[in-house]
Amino acid sequence: PWSVAYKKGKSTKIDKDSIINYFQIPSEDLVIYHVTCNRGMKSGRWTAIGDDFPGLVAEEDTFNELQKECYICADELIDLNNMERKSFVIHFTKGPDLEDD
Repeated sequence: PWSVAYKKGKSTKIDKDSIINYFQIPSEDLVIYHVTCNRGMKSGRWTAIGDDFPGLVAEEDTFNELQKECYICADELIDLNNMERKSFVIHFTKGPDLEDD
């Protein structure tokens, strides 16, 4: 099965059991990827870097657009990195605002 969901927050931890129950996914088939998001102080643009997802880097004008782009990138990177295709959740954590040009 292929299901996606997201949870965001500064220090929110995902309750894996709740996700498993909600989506009816066996625990061995669920992967949680952690992504840190930062906003540029001057530009206001959002960037994301996959903390444990090789190659996941994205930039968008809004946080909602960034979340969507991360799911698109994650789906493509799973194939490019020859990773086993499993159901996944992306846990978005807001990092500090960063100086930009």
